[in-house]
Amino acid sequence: RVIRPPYVNIPGEPSWAGPDRRIADAAWRVRGAWAEAGVIHGHYAITGLAAWRLAKRADLPFVLTFHGSDMNTWPDEHPDRVVDLRQALQDASAVFAVSQALAERAKSITGVDAEHLPLGCDHRALAAGAMPRDTARARLELPQDRAIVLFVGHLKRTKGVRELVDAILELGDPFTAVLVGDGPERGYGASDPRAARLLDFRGALAHDDVSAYMSAADV
Repeated sequence: RVIRPPYVNIPGEPSWAGPDRRIADAAWRVRGAWAEAGVIHGHYAITGLAAWRLAKRADLPFVLTFHGSDMNTWPDEHPDRVVDLRQALQDASAVFAVSQALAERAKSITGVDAEHLPLGCDHRALAAGAMPRDTARARLELPQDRAIVLFVGHLKRTKGVRELVDAILELGDPFTAVLVGDGPERGYGASDPRAARLLDFRGALAHDDVSAYMSAADV
């Protein structure tokens, strides 16, 4: 069940705005909708702090999962919130991180051990959707004689979209970058005269379509 309680989201730096308190208060207002919950699971820094506050209020155990910038850069950008972050990790029943480096970063900041819990995917579903490369390229109208480099994800700068596009434009033939997803970097490099044959932005697609693109790709 998905519940989306509204709260006032004040733009700006999260110290004075206190979004974690606002999120926790909003969730508490609909306590009756999740009265049967036995554990609270917080993701990322701000919502993790909200989960920490909510768990104390509801007298429930809680766990935290960190995914990237929430632990890599957020504590440096907002050092005044590190005290709360450290206390939240100390109070958590378990702390998870999606990479070993992220787990080590959490330990270095808070002194709390974090368990490396990689993000998973359904390999059986991916295998079921797989097909021969030539078949996938024909279905997706991709050239058979190119080296296809595939990117799937949110097209934002911090994911290295510009570096990938610049590299493909520099390498030239026989490489073509196929970028599946949407975001502010969609179309980056498209004005380059080489882009017509080297860049292919496909936009956001259904999850089930991704396996076909993976089948079609070389990289």
